[in-house]
Amino acid sequence: MDAAIRIKTPDFRFNFKHLFALLLLAVSIYLSITFGVAWSNSNSTNKQYNYQDMSEIAEEIYNSGEITEALKNLPLDAAIIAKMSAEIEGILAKTTDNEGCEVYLLRTYQNGYFPVLGYGNTVLGMEFMHNNDVWKVGKTCNGENGRYPNDVYFSNEKNGLLLTKTQLKYEKIASGSSKEMLILEKILIYSYPFWSGHKSLLRPPGCKIYR
Repeated sequence: MDAAIRIKTPDFRFNFKHLFALLLLAVSIYLSITFGVAWSNSNSTNKQYNYQDMSEIAEEIYNSGEITEALKNLPLDAAIIAKMSAEIEGILAKTTDNEGCEVYLLRTYQNGYFPVLGYGNTVLGMEFMHNNDVWKVGKTCNGENGRYPNDVYFSNEKNGLLLTKTQLKYEKIASGSSKEMLILEKILIYSYPFWSGHKSLLRPPGCKIYR
């Protein structure tokens, strides 16, 4: 008589504890992914920039000739980046590229109100600035004395304004060819709200235009 081998399988029972554990696992995975993405985006948006970061971007553009890739991560509106890119293309297309140029900052020597400049010598208003804030970004190939003879950084007789070494100090932050310094100057001006501490201003108060 043959012996039959029987395998007994356990009866299936719906276990709510297992279901609850699976739901908890799914929810925790979802929250981890969601908050991970949010944290990453928040860090990207709130990244702290300084003018050294902008110098690296300018150098990359000057050496590679690639503009869009270098600028894409800056926290600027797409239309502004497009405008800046077009202007940088114009700089790169220039045939002359003289050496011995520099980019400088004019920093405040004291707390107080400083003029916000427009086209020509127009004074659009006054902005309160703290000691050591950047009032102007500029580029020159003539050094401080050639750019600002007699230590006069700004003068407007109509408004009775005169800014000299009493109110401002000249700080050279980079040196190189004319093209490279023009690129750096432009990037610093456009990105001013993100590295200067003055988020309410679109450009340095002492810069009449975006150059």
